[in-house]
Amino acid sequence: MLMERNIFSDISDIFAKPDESPILYFFASFFIVTPLLGLAVNGLSTIVFESTCEWLKTQFGFDKLFWQITLVLLFTVLVFVLLLLFKIPQLIKTLRDRIFGQPEINVTPLQATYRGLITLASPTPRVPNRPTPTELAIRHHAQNETLEHCWIICTRSSLPEAERIIDQLVGDERLVPRKAFHYGPDYRIENSANRRQPFCLLVEDDRADDPNYIRELVNAIYQDAKANYQFSEFQIITDYTGATKSMTAGIILACANPDRKLQYISQLDNKMKEIKISYRLKPIRQIPGGTDALVSNSMPY
Repeated sequence: MLMERNIFSDISDIFAKPDESPILYFFASFFIVTPLLGLAVNGLSTIVFESTCEWLKTQFGFDKLFWQITLVLLFTVLVFVLLLLFKIPQLIKTLRDRIFGQPEINVTPLQATYRGLITLASPTPRVPNRPTPTELAIRHHAQNETLEHCWIICTRSSLPEAERIIDQLVGDERLVPRKAFHYGPDYRIENSANRRQPFCLLVEDDRADDPNYIRELVNAIYQDAKANYQFSEFQIITDYTGATKSMTAGIILACANPDRKLQYISQLDNKMKEIKISYRLKPIRQIPGGTDALVSNSMPY
């Protein structure tokens, strides 16, 4: 039994580590895998395109050629759907990383207002009557009644301040309708990774220092905006001012996509700044033979 296990282990190592035994890998692939694969394909083709089509002809009365063409089209659509679901997003990302260089990050004054805002509630400010970054961000985008939906990520310590801001803007000033605000433990967001445990906008203390959890929460908010309010990513801006370093890191990770807008509030003058992320083509170099090609570095991005 031990010898049999060693033989199977050696064979599996040939396919698992082709770089170590390239000659054996070539012969094993050519003389073992290729014939077996050919037999499997021929057998499947005979079953599907001959026997099955003959049966369909008998049952439904159409010509066998008609059913063969129909099955080919159905298989083509199925393969395309599978590629679309499982491969194309990965291929696009790989292609982008190969063709485009490191992202360019530009900081510019924020003039525009957005229909959607994601922000992090700060605890009550130490200086009385001084607005928090959350309040400043909401007031900016509420100009001209632009702001339609605002997701406020809170902790236990910052939830009272978020409620105070909402009461002031909704009740006293009537600047934003109450239905525009989404916050606290009662607002649930679908968790695609675990549907039994949806996200909520009240982050417990043990999760507040987890950047990965915050990244997943922000991604879920973007999905919520698309599914329930028909918002595209470029119609939402996310403010990361006033949170802990871990929460800020999670937001920045979630918004690394150029389609997602980022902003922060300068501590020097309380002015809004927008962070624009863009990619540019890698430089073209001359390779031997006189052919131009895009440089493809192996360093990760």
